[in-house]
Parts: sequence; structure tokens; C-alpha cells
Amino acid sequence: MPFGNPNHPGPYGNSNHPGPHGTPGQTGPGAPAGQPANTAPSGQSVPPRPPAPPVPPAPGGPAGGGSLQPVKLFWKHPHDMGGLSFKIWFLTLLTFGLYRFWGKTEVRRKLWNAVLLNHQPLEYTGTGWELFLGFIIVLIVVFLPVMALFFALALYFGPDSPMVNIAPIPLYVFFFYLTGVAIYRAMRYRLRRTRWRGIRGTMTGNPWAYGWTYFWTTLTLPFTLGWSYPWRKVKLAQLLVNDSHFGTQPFRLDASWKPLLRPFAAAWLVSAAAIGILLLLPLAKEASLIGASQTKEMAPYVILGFIALLLASAYFWLRFQASSMNYLTGQTSFGSAGFRLDVTPGGLFMLMLTNLLIVIFTVGIFAPVTLARAMRYVMERMEITGAVDLAAIAQATDSIEGMGEGLADAFDIDAF
Repeated sequence: MPFGNPNHPGPYGNSNHPGPHGTPGQTGPGAPAGQPANTAPSGQSVPPRPPAPPVPPAPGGPAGGGSLQPVKLFWKHPHDMGGLSFKIWFLTLLTFGLYRFWGKTEVRRKLWNAVLLNHQPLEYTGTGWELFLGFIIVLIVVFLPVMALFFALALYFGPDSPMVNIAPIPLYVFFFYLTGVAIYRAMRYRLRRTRWRGIRGTMTGNPWAYGWTYFWTTLTLPFTLGWSYPWRKVKLAQLLVNDSHFGTQPFRLDASWKPLLRPFAAAWLVSAAAIGILLLLPLAKEASLIGASQTKEMAPYVILGFIALLLASAYFWLRFQASSMNYLTGQTSFGSAGFRLDVTPGGLFMLMLTNLLIVIFTVGIFAPVTLARAMRYVMERMEITGAVDLAAIAQATDSIEGMGEGLADAFDIDAF
């Protein structure tokens, strides 16, 4: 299922697997048993009954038949997320932060198992050790050499030399490029550790290619004053979704940026008006268009206008976010099945506000609770339409890396 998170984002997945356990081509429970021999009460054989006519394929199914089955999505709220949150906080504190990798794994297992497809939960098979190992490798390969470089620059040029700040600029650019790589690798790791009915997910693309697209499309934002954002959002989503597979069956996102242009334009224009009214008084005073007394008289009205436009801007950006989530989910398909999502600006606002209050009043301890609330909000408003030929989905055959999403964790760009 694509698109979750504000943090997100790509197909969710993970599952406990009653049903077939990883065998390519297996079907689920309910396959007909073999026919017993026909015998008369006296034991004499009777002529066999004529074979039943073939069952026609389900609408939209393949001409040769197939086993198309509807897939229903359910959410089963994970129990005792508060207790788990406190346990993770306490053990992380006790181990000076080391336990957070295992804590993140525990949260994922609970959240994945809360998503049910045809009443069978997803399963998360990742481990805390994999996440820890990935972080350590990134620390050794990336951050230690960078620290050594900064030390060498300060030693060679002197700590007060401008070169200490100028020389690392290419390094900052490279780090930004690595942000896109980290996003892709984190999503791939989660998909490969996601199972349902024994079949796991995967991604077949190149994280370095995605990182390059993430990098150069970002450069278009300042040159277009942000107007390339809807196009960039759709392009990046297409790369992530179209590289995603469940077993051998790919997801597909067929979308255009044009339907997102209208909600984006409304949000952009209101935001521009808010910035404009905030700059109105200083610019007018600087240009000697108004005096000091007039500035004092107009200030309350300008402030009220700015607050009103700021609130309107927040609403229109939430409207754009809801529109993009609903549209991109609706344009995603998995074989002959599709997806439907119905989130609203008001719902997103209340979710963000209440989650923020939970984080503030628990000093961040209940952050896993907010993740469960966000995931529940999306799952309860998502629907899978159409049907899927489950028997045609075989196990993914690509290799699985032995370490976790070290870059994403090091850059702190992945919520869970």
C-alpha cells in the first residue's frame, strides 16, 4: 500500500504469515480438495459424472482464468503502545542511546502487525542489530573521515581562516545528495523486511540514481520560486512506487503533476500574501511613504492581517497535502487492484495538533504512540479496490542486505 508518511511515504508492508509461507506460486487457504471416487451403496461402480463447466474468470481477470481475489484492508490497533513507549525510553536512557535501534524495531513490529490484509497481518522481519550495524558502518565510512577532514583543514589553514568554511562546501552538497540515497535505501530496507503470507516486498531500482534525481529536482525550486514543487513531488513518488514490488508483482503509479497545481497555487499565493503584508510597513517606512505616527496606527491592522493570512496559509497547505496524498494513492495500482484514500485538511490538522501536544506533554517519551495514531489515521481511510491474482505472485529473488538504513538514521530523516 503506497504513501503513508507524512513521513512518508512507499508501500507499507510487513506481516505475520498464516497461509503459504514463501513458496512461489502457492495459493492461500480454501483450495478445493480432490474428488472422491463415485461408488454406489452396493459397492458397484457407477458411470462418472460429467465434468463441471469451467468457471469464467472474474471481471477484469486474465482470459485464461486465474485466481483473482479481493483484498480487504483492516486496522487492528496495537495494544499497550504507551507501555512500549515508556520501556523504550527507559532502556534507551539506561544504555546511553544504544537501545533505540532495538526500540525502533519493536515499534515497527507492532505497527506492521496492526495492518491486516484479508484478516492476515503484515510481518516485520528486521532486527535492531541490522539497524545498529548500518549506523556503525555509516559512522565509520562517512562521518569519521569528514571529522578528520575538518580537523586537517583547521590544522593546515588555521582555525580562523575562511578556507575552513569554504573548502567543505562540496562536502555539504554531497551530503545533500546522500539524503535522497538515504530515503531510497530506508524504504527498500523496510520493504524487504515486510512479509505477508510468506511473500516479502522489495525495490528493484538504484538508490544512487534516485539520489541524483532528488538532488537536481531540488535545484529547480529556487529558480521557479517553488512552482516546480508539484512536478517534483509526483516525479519522486513515481520513482519510489514504480521500483516497489511485492514478491514478483510490481506497484505502478501513473500520475501527472497537473491535478496538484490548483491546490498548490492557492497555498502558494496565500503564503506570498502573508509574507507581503508582513513586509508592508517596513518597506513603506523605508521608502518614506508613511511617517512614524502612521506606522504605529497601522501596525495592529497589519499584524491581524498577517495572522489571518498565516492561518489561511496553513489551511491551504494542509489542503494541498491532503489532495496530493489522495491523488497519488488513487493513481497507484497493484496488478488489477487499485487504492483509494480519503484524508481531509481538517483531519490532518487535528492529527498533527494532537500528536504535537502528546510529544510536548510527554517530553517525547510517547513518540511511538503518535506514529501509531498517524498510521491508524491513514489505514482507516484507505481502501483496496479490485482484485489480485495471489497465486501468480512468487517470492522476490533479489538478495537482502545484512544491515539496516544507516544513512537515514544518521541523517535523522526517517520517523520510523
